Amino acid sequence: MNCQIIQIDKDFLKLKIISSKIENDYFLSAVVQIDRVDYLFPDHNKKFEYISFGVIQEQEQNYLKVKVLKPQKFLLGKIVQINLIKNEDIFIPNLLNSKFIFGEKINIDSEKSFEFIPTVQIGEQVSQGQKIGYINVNTPSKENFKHWILTKESGKINKISLGDFRIGELVATIGRNNYLLGNQKNQQSGAILLKVKNKNKKLTLLSTSNNKSEIIHLTLCAGFKNLVLDIKKQFLNSIHFSQNQLANTVLVYITDDSDFLAPANFQTITFFDKYNLGKFMSKDINDLALNICETGYSVIVISQSKINITSAQYKTINGEDVSVTVVIQDIQQKYNLDHFDTVIKLD
Repeated sequence: MNCQIIQIDKDFLKLKIISSKIENDYFLSAVVQIDRVDYLFPDHNKKFEYISFGVIQEQEQNYLKVKVLKPQKFLLGKIVQINLIKNEDIFIPNLLNSKFIFGEKINIDSEKSFEFIPTVQIGEQVSQGQKIGYINVNTPSKENFKHWILTKESGKINKISLGDFRIGELVATIGRNNYLLGNQKNQQSGAILLKVKNKNKKLTLLSTSNNKSEIIHLTLCAGFKNLVLDIKKQFLNSIHFSQNQLANTVLVYITDDSDFLAPANFQTITFFDKYNLGKFMSKDINDLALNICETGYSVIVISQSKINITSAQYKTINGEDVSVTVVIQDIQQKYNLDHFDTVIKLD
């Protein structure tokens, strides 16, 4: 959607919509990408970042007010293109053990095949959320990751077969519904999870003190929000789990460090917060965490920015005990500590 800048007030832009077609899916609090025309820098030999991000604060029929998340130079009267950041299909095998820039389109290899192994038979009656088969995902660890395919509703298996499939290809037919690989849009995240009373489950972190051999044992509560007060900004280097604690667990990292590499001995997904979107990533990360839990795996979200994720312990329809644990770094100690169940201090 093309807009003209008609007012600039600090980090707020008032925009007049000038597109011939006005899209109807823009809404308050939506995160948008702001593409600028190449008018600011006449020297085309220089490389500049022309993309900024903002959040819609006010919306009228022909006007938008957008709060810019990262300071950029804008000029009155100039034309910008506003693009709504839309959720992409969450297909975990495409994300696992990879690093992505949040806010940029995830490049998917449409020609890549995945081996699907059914665990139900034709003619069998299945219930909503039941596992019907899995995909083996190659990982650096000793065992491959099993990504389970779940039913969206109850019905009889009319078609299902073992084989290699690409994204968008038919893997099963249940009742009158076709199941295409990678298509999970029709089900609300978390709809087939039962929230249970929190159990006193602990996770141990090992932190090296001042690069010495001394090991400090820290404790996280699984299924809770855990705040790490990190005075010396050594947060990511201090998150070391014992591997036997993280069976059937996926670690989701959110970092502003472009050089950060997730540990290879765990199942991980890393998002590089290049554009400082911070808490505006919350809904997408929350949906991802719940999708992973539905397939029978726990999730630990480790973030360098404040992010609003629902932490809880659940039981899946298939009987697995899973949880979403949130670990957030605070280097300024400005957060309200009452919102966190556990506070850890890294000296």
